[in-house]
Amino acid sequence: MKKSFIRALFFPIVLGFLILLLLSFFGDLKKTLSLLINFPLGLFLFILLFNSLGYFIRFLRWEFFLAQILKKRLPTKISFSIFLSGFAMVITPLRSGELLKAYLVKKVTGVGESHTAPIVIMERFTDALSMLILMTAGLLLYRYGIFLFILVVLTCLVFIFLIQNRAFAMKILEAASFIPIFKNHFLTKAKNMYESAYVLTKAQSLILGTAIGILAWSTQIISNTLLIKNLYSQISLSPATLILTVAFIFSFSAALGFSIPAPGGLGVNETSTAGLLILLLGLPKETAAAATILIRLSTIWLAVSLGLISLFLLTKKLSQSSRSSTH
Repeated sequence: MKKSFIRALFFPIVLGFLILLLLSFFGDLKKTLSLLINFPLGLFLFILLFNSLGYFIRFLRWEFFLAQILKKRLPTKISFSIFLSGFAMVITPLRSGELLKAYLVKKVTGVGESHTAPIVIMERFTDALSMLILMTAGLLLYRYGIFLFILVVLTCLVFIFLIQNRAFAMKILEAASFIPIFKNHFLTKAKNMYESAYVLTKAQSLILGTAIGILAWSTQIISNTLLIKNLYSQISLSPATLILTVAFIFSFSAALGFSIPAPGGLGVNETSTAGLLILLLGLPKETAAAATILIRLSTIWLAVSLGLISLFLLTKKLSQSSRSSTH
């Protein structure tokens, strides 16, 4: 495992837990701590398991994208370990550290990172499309965040147009190859990345990838709804409206956190989530703070924990395999 990936984690982890600590002081500290301590342990464990189901669903998308590029399937155990290992890097700026998965695929298969890096990009891209769809109903209900919605939609459309317009894309790559800093092997690697991206942005891949994303994110929306309703039973919205509202809050905050180059959206996501819980659902400050802390622990920090465990076990296995092959 590259040392740069390990170093990249230290600051975001410290920052993330400082943000959760500061959230405790957002309202009445004693009330916030009481809500956290008294939250049903059984329900929280169920939420962790239910959110983990969402990660398994996303693994199916990873398998589909990977098979399209490699033209074969990796052993399921190895592929799942690589997929989970990427979660260790979701707290890097713009989640760029998830490109670790391309490095790990190279270690296992020998296929260059320039071929498989677009898979990671397309996972995030189809996640963005999924969030746009999930937040649409809430957008119509509350008319909040329309500018961000339009901006993300336009960005997605431009991205698809540029990738699927082969002649235009090749002209851009050829022009860039004349820039001195890009000369060494740039064109070959860039063409490899483009060819993979071209395959993955075709209609079938986009539709299936987005559908899987919607299903996966829905598990977190349902668990977040259960969590919020348990913390604040006075919410008067119907179950359907509440789910749509939570979907909007969760998707909008995630999109906002991703669009700002903060590590894993840390600080941005938490602030947006707490603010929207107060604004749209009428939660008291301390309840919004407690809900945000529990949501982040059961989503991003669950993912990071699973990723770190998987990354440790996988790199240990690869190291052992490498040593045994040299003897």
